[in-house]
Amino acid sequence: MDPVLAARLRRQWPLMLAAVVAALSVLVHALLFRPAAARYRAAIAEAGTLGLVVDPARPAYRPPLPVRVFTLIMGNSMPPAEADQRSQSGTLGAELAQTLSTMAGRRGLEIVVAEPGVATSQAGSIEVRAHLHLRGSYPAFVGLVDDLAHSDRLWAIERFTITPLAPGRDDFDVWMAGCVLRRTGGGS
Repeated sequence: MDPVLAARLRRQWPLMLAAVVAALSVLVHALLFRPAAARYRAAIAEAGTLGLVVDPARPAYRPPLPVRVFTLIMGNSMPPAEADQRSQSGTLGAELAQTLSTMAGRRGLEIVVAEPGVATSQAGSIEVRAHLHLRGSYPAFVGLVDDLAHSDRLWAIERFTITPLAPGRDDFDVWMAGCVLRRTGGGS
């Protein structure tokens, strides 16, 4: 090799090293990072179509609630002023006790006591409680629980006790809660 050429190449080794590093960077980018970025963009697009908010600056489309869910929410809600007024007057508790007594009576259960309980006010709802003391058969009580589960109301059985009285006849102490949602927004 020519000594003059070898001296020039020795002086230019940082430039040649930079060119090799740049070529390797372009190669790694083309082989590894570009496909990963494409997969990431595809995943973000897919998440957006599923309704997930991936970019807070552009909120995703929110499909409307299913009809059954909307009906359940609207049937168990009322305007905040009306809910507060009915809660404070005891009307919600009395209505809960009356509704539960009617349902128990339809199942052939004897209503010994049906008393409204405390109403607890939450930020977006009011929980109303009632206590029922019933007498009747166990199958009738199970039927009442089934009626509660299949009704269009938001119920919760907080606790209950069963005391046998005679064959085929029991005592049931049931503490129930119902939820009334405070309606907000444009709905009336």
